[in-house]
Amino acid sequence: MLFKIREPKLGKLFPAGEIIASEGDVATHLHIVQSGLAEVYRTGFDGSRIRLTLLAAGDMFGSMALFDKKPFHSSIQALEDTWVLLIDKKAILRRIYEDPSLVLRIMENLSGRIRRQDDEILDLNNGYQAAIGGLITLAETARAGGGRDNPVVSLVGRLGEQLIAMGRFPDVLDSGYLENLKIACLFYDIGNSGLPEALRTRQGGLREKERELLKTHIHIGSKVLTRASEAARGGGAHFQLAAELAQFHHEKFDGSGYLGLQGMHIPVSARIVAVVDVYSALISDRGYRKPLTQAQAMAFIKESSGTHFDPQVTEAFVAMGPSMD
Repeated sequence: MLFKIREPKLGKLFPAGEIIASEGDVATHLHIVQSGLAEVYRTGFDGSRIRLTLLAAGDMFGSMALFDKKPFHSSIQALEDTWVLLIDKKAILRRIYEDPSLVLRIMENLSGRIRRQDDEILDLNNGYQAAIGGLITLAETARAGGGRDNPVVSLVGRLGEQLIAMGRFPDVLDSGYLENLKIACLFYDIGNSGLPEALRTRQGGLREKERELLKTHIHIGSKVLTRASEAARGGGAHFQLAAELAQFHHEKFDGSGYLGLQGMHIPVSARIVAVVDVYSALISDRGYRKPLTQAQAMAFIKESSGTHFDPQVTEAFVAMGPSMD
């Protein structure tokens, strides 16, 4: 305990169940719990309640938010009748002047909170890595030849570097964007896992209803990856890009793709990956057809410039001299 309170009835009473402070509120006071029990919690991306810690007599909260002038990052709710002493900033400064040891007690409190936050960040990071691994496994089942060693990732990286060297898309494309795009390439076809296997593996002879069902994989993938990005709490730029790819990787430059986007209205990420995705498919053995040679596949890419593919991306791809070996 940081404070021993002799008069437990000082301050403000928060009955059991009442919210003492809400996430997003701007702190105006340092709060010191005198008696009772309160829960500090955060709301998850899916609306769930995540307990961070409990506060009992002698605990304080609001010091960090009060001094850095930022809103609370969590909410506090009384679990039982809880008396809380509220001290504004001026009173705290005056109290520190009268009793400098208060600084030490505040620092001890902050140190404990930071250690708990470090543990929480470690737990979140471990969970985040596990989630990425799970999504990769799911993506592997949705895309033949997928996985961490998918040559598409390497080829997208080389094509991105070529585009940067040629000065293409300077407002979007840089080294950081390219690193996120390479990671996004592991996931963009993940929506296929939500389709019946018989539909995913069958080629040709699809009825109209089946073709429309097949197209839904772009929305399935985008939804899954958007939620993954939200779960990452600002650290999921690659998932944001993957969601974008999932939604738009079947668009064609002339507007004849799934959603009808045309030309520069198609995101740069999708225009880059479209070339690599088709080239990779053409030179791969799909069971129902033999693979094309690299020369034959390259000829198809050139012929499709301006119709299926962005001419600037096609030019860079040809200049790069791609190889999947």
